[in-house]
Amino acid sequence: MDNDKALKAEFKYLDIIIVLFVLLLVLSNTASSAKIIDWGFSLGSIQLSFDAGTLLFPISYVIGNVMTEVYSF
Repeated sequence: MDNDKALKAEFKYLDIIIVLFVLLLVLSNTASSAKIIDWGFSLGSIQLSFDAGTLLFPISYVIGNVMTEVYSF
């Protein structure tokens, strides 16, 4: 009985983290083909404009790494 409670406490936020991770992955894949962001300035002769998935995917990558470090494989 105590072992079940300890296991539930250990994985308390796992479902929320997984939903957030999957949501960000789906949004980044959808946004990468739908919206182009133009920052309005350039770096030398390079115009800084890119798709919106470029902003969302690194966040999901960090969440995936945190899940791996905290909850293991």
